[in-house]
Amino acid sequence: MTRTLASTFLALFAMLATASSSHSSSIQQMNYQFSYEGVARQLAPQPVHAACDKCPPATGLTLAQRQSIPVAVRLSEDIVPAEPPPRIESREATVHFAKSSHALNDPEKAKLTAFSQTAREILSRGKGATVTVKGYTCDLGSNRTNDRLARKRAETVGKFMTSQGVLPDSTVGEGKCCYLTQDPSQRHANRRVTVSIAENGGKR
Repeated sequence: MTRTLASTFLALFAMLATASSSHSSSIQQMNYQFSYEGVARQLAPQPVHAACDKCPPATGLTLAQRQSIPVAVRLSEDIVPAEPPPRIESREATVHFAKSSHALNDPEKAKLTAFSQTAREILSRGKGATVTVKGYTCDLGSNRTNDRLARKRAETVGKFMTSQGVLPDSTVGEGKCCYLTQDPSQRHANRRVTVSIAENGGKR
């Protein structure tokens, strides 16, 4: 009796195995191949399992294996670091005058001579630069008198700069304006001319 049951069970198991084998997927191991133009990075080829297209539903005796595909990542174009903005250089010099005078003394001429050398170096770079000359006065005297004196001071400095090979783009005078100090004992600081040069990135 026991032997008969065992024989029947083995026969049934063999039938189930045979049926499962006839419907199961044909599964084999193969290397994954992938090509894509412009791919920046790709996973190394790995052995994967390829399953048939008409696999039966998974049961206790069959297994439909889901295929896993390595991902190839497309990167954007190479990122080029942005160039830093160009350095814009500027320089300024200030010379002073005696009361009611537009004449340059020797120490002030020496200041302008040194500044002219710096200005020529900046202009030689060919990037374009603007040279500006502005004349000022103290608060003594009438507006008309001071406006005229401020212009004469600016013109004196402009002519000196031109003699040094630096041609001003603008020469203006503003009397009774833009004081450096309101202290009556320091009025001499307001009797001045400023000359400046600044790169502007264009051609003169």
